[in-house]
Amino acid sequence: MYPTLAHLANCNFTSRYQQWQAAGGTLLGNLNLGCGLNSLTFLGVLSRPKGEALVSIVNQKGTSFLEMMNYVYTFHQGSVNLSERSIPITTEAEVQQFLNILLQDLPDNSCTVAKLMRYPDNTPPHLVPQCKGLVLTSGHSIVFSKNRNPVTGLDEISAIDPQQMKLRNNIKANTSFPAWNNQCYVSVSLIYGNSLNMQLPRKVSRKARKTSRKVRKTSRKARKTSRKVSRKARKTSRKVHKTSRKTSRKARKTSRKVSRKVRKTSRKVSRKVSRKARK
Repeated sequence: MYPTLAHLANCNFTSRYQQWQAAGGTLLGNLNLGCGLNSLTFLGVLSRPKGEALVSIVNQKGTSFLEMMNYVYTFHQGSVNLSERSIPITTEAEVQQFLNILLQDLPDNSCTVAKLMRYPDNTPPHLVPQCKGLVLTSGHSIVFSKNRNPVTGLDEISAIDPQQMKLRNNIKANTSFPAWNNQCYVSVSLIYGNSLNMQLPRKVSRKARKTSRKVRKTSRKARKTSRKVSRKARKTSRKVHKTSRKTSRKARKTSRKVSRKVRKTSRKVSRKVSRKARK
């Protein structure tokens, strides 16, 4: 009995894929390396800037499944015990068994990250006949989603490849097996956790987004009030300055008027005294 499959609830993979395309799609446009980082960024385990930074320094062998598990573990701050479940896919029947596991363990409208493995990490390559002599990475990470078809009422598994920008709805064993076999994949690795509520974390929760919107709204309102107060202060300052200039002009005018009157009176008195003296 395996623990809970790590998944992102309410994944809405179709709209999420559209958002991924709108944001620029493949991290740094690198189609050769970083499939695991693209998948984890697609699911929100890594932010896009963080994902791009890691892709720029990714090992030429790609991101191991252990590293991917560590990213999820770190995101949960060590609060979950993670384990890897490896499922063989060397026959069409085994591919069907893998799809059945996803149908059983994935909740509706949820996504999980998986790695199609060519050989176990850090061991010599497992050579299948058509792959002998080829230099290949350890595998390829993609995202699987489970959703109910509104027409048939049946659950379906879809595959999303964020790195290669591909989306396949309602995948089947009879078409997936030849495609995966041609790419030399021999098994699929999935991440399981010890908690019934174990999920791959969302980038931002609804509550956090709501709080963020509220903070931004308050901030805009504060800036608007600040600008309003500032405009009012400037207007008052101009008014005071204008009144001051007006008062100053009036004072100077009164001063000149008084001065002229004093001088006039002084001259008048002086002439009067002068005439009296001569007389």
